[in-house]
Amino acid sequence: MNLARPSIMNKKMLLYYIVIFIFGIGLVLFNVSESFAFEFYEEDLDFKIRGSVIISGIIGYRMDNLDWNIAGDQYGNNPNILSELEFNDLEIYQAGLELKLTLNRIYFRASIYFGEITHGEGTDSDYDQDNRNGLYSRSQFEINNDDVQDMGVGLGYQFDLLNKKLRLVPLIGISYHEQNLCITNGVQTVGSADLEGLNSAYQTEWTSWWLGMDISFEVMTNLFLSSSLEYHLVDYQARANWNLREDFAHPVSFSHNADGKGTAMKIGISHFFAEHWAIGLLYGRQKWSASGGYDYLFLATGETITSKLNEVDWDSRSINLLLSYNS
Repeated sequence: MNLARPSIMNKKMLLYYIVIFIFGIGLVLFNVSESFAFEFYEEDLDFKIRGSVIISGIIGYRMDNLDWNIAGDQYGNNPNILSELEFNDLEIYQAGLELKLTLNRIYFRASIYFGEITHGEGTDSDYDQDNRNGLYSRSQFEINNDDVQDMGVGLGYQFDLLNKKLRLVPLIGISYHEQNLCITNGVQTVGSADLEGLNSAYQTEWTSWWLGMDISFEVMTNLFLSSSLEYHLVDYQARANWNLREDFAHPVSFSHNADGKGTAMKIGISHFFAEHWAIGLLYGRQKWSASGGYDYLFLATGETITSKLNEVDWDSRSINLLLSYNS
């Protein structure tokens, strides 16, 4: 179920075009030669460009957890936790491409991933007293056949140490992460509600600026360890369609907006089994959070009710197989 979000979509498409542009440059240079070097001479000007391209195809398995809760009003009261949604054990199979382009010591990195959620479960809980007391409604549901998207770009400067066995690249970049969740097969466990026909949607957007570091170390001939560390400053937005609530507006029943932060880490090992080809394993871990934002509830009457979005938490782990071609 696709929810209209023009302002968010513009951010997504802008970053998408940037990623495609960087991939395009990398592929053009990749096709020039296996290891390219260009020299320019203009009278006394002697300028040389050297570079390399690494293209990696990545497939893997990922497990996500996401939860959020809101208060009863915009000041965080009545009660301090009114409603809480938890999306647990989202099983995701993902595939992606990553490109690393080096021109002299200027370093570009671009990545794009798409994933399918094959299974997940969730809980929707409502309270009428502070601190999760006075539970009056709870339902459980399933998440199936939904998707996630991730993309990012980074720019840095490469430092070669220990006879080029160790490479450090401080980076600055932008990233975009999307989770499209469809809520189905609901069962009411506390309270009474008819959940037949449940087909609600919750769609998230995490857009960020980040600072980070890429590290590569040659442990022995043809065997490399690598890692990347990123710290993100996040703009979180989400929209939902609660399809069984006739008193809510459709297709956008409520929206979320908050600032947050995130950390992302990858650790990998790769082995060159041929002159230009490497195979490896890559483990990823991400932790994101946003807080102190707003929940805007849109009623069928046209009225908007504002509440405090207390917090949003997203945790993700992945294990991936990669195949790289290094020019």
